[in-house]
Amino acid sequence: MKLLTNLKIEIQRWNYRRKAKHGSEIDIQRQLKAIAKAEKLSEKRKCRLWVVRIEPGKYRIYSKSDVKAVLRRIGLKGQINMFEISESVVYITK
Repeated sequence: MKLLTNLKIEIQRWNYRRKAKHGSEIDIQRQLKAIAKAEKLSEKRKCRLWVVRIEPGKYRIYSKSDVKAVLRRIGLKGQINMFEISESVVYITK
């Protein structure tokens, strides 16, 4: 009985590690895609844009006023400097 329990736990651990590794790869790909899109929009609009990580795998592109509102809504306005790269603010165009 203990052998079956241990085997079940090992399978669950393996499945979790497999999904976590795949999720991090997708997260990086989506981040790079959002950064490239922000660069194109920034050149087209001639303005500064921010790429913000809402949650793992979800990236959004915002202007300055929108970033302030989003950080306020998330509850991070006082904790994060929006002009520095951090875990939430991933990229700032030039």
